[in-house]
Amino acid sequence: MSGHNASPVRKIEFEYENGDHYVGDMMGGSFHGHGDFQRSSGTRYKGGFWNGNYDGWGEMTWGDG
Repeated sequence: MSGHNASPVRKIEFEYENGDHYVGDMMGGSFHGHGDFQRSSGTRYKGGFWNGNYDGWGEMTWGDG
């Protein structure tokens, strides 16, 4: 595509220093597509992301139950 400069979506697995963990799609440095983000507190979101934000259908599980 001429003039198209979007970064391709790629699969990653990343663990932050604080213990948060992400497995899923990333594009241009942001969560983008489908992923599984678990915070060190135990809170977890599995679902859609768009430019780093929760988007569309997903499931949130809170760390405290």
